[in-house]
Amino acid sequence: MSDRIDSLYFCKDGRYDLDNVKITDNFLFTEVFSNKNLLKRFLEIFLNIKDVDISSISREYVIYDLDNSKDVRLDLFAEDKDTVYNIEIQTSNTYDLPRRTRYYQSKIDRKYLHKGDKTYNKLLKSFIIFICTFNPFRESINQPIYVFENMCVASNNSIIKLNDQTYKVFINSQCDIKQVQDNNIKAFVELDRKSTRQNSS
Repeated sequence: MSDRIDSLYFCKDGRYDLDNVKITDNFLFTEVFSNKNLLKRFLEIFLNIKDVDISSISREYVIYDLDNSKDVRLDLFAEDKDTVYNIEIQTSNTYDLPRRTRYYQSKIDRKYLHKGDKTYNKLLKSFIIFICTFNPFRESINQPIYVFENMCVASNNSIIKLNDQTYKVFINSQCDIKQVQDNNIKAFVELDRKSTRQNSS
């Protein structure tokens, strides 16, 4: 989530000055992605999936807890019939994003299981997506999209997927643009970069 929305984004009459609001600003980010058609298109392009059918979208969605554990506030939370999507805009590297996605996942899962449930099949497929204005994995090959899922590397180097249907996705706007083949992804990365430069100026 963006750290804040600066007061310079407001006109004197209290309305937003849209000429100054950037896509990395939490207001504009959640406003844009609250459009079901735009969100559907974004998910299908960046996750390389088809037939997304969003049933609900929530902005600044808070998952509270009754015990002493930390609540979470999700920038954007969307659902379809069998999948949940959490999308975050991240403008600073806190160096804890992998563990943050782990915690978010645990909180989201608790939403779908209740005391007395006898199966874990109620848990939905989930995508936790961080749109980063920096490369979150500097030791990597600087690719535009990183998709993580739980798997085992067997002794013969074969891959065994856990198939728990949880995915952590990081979009890197500081990627090597030459690696980006899809024009839609390239346009989004360039827009994100432009907003980052403007916010830092």
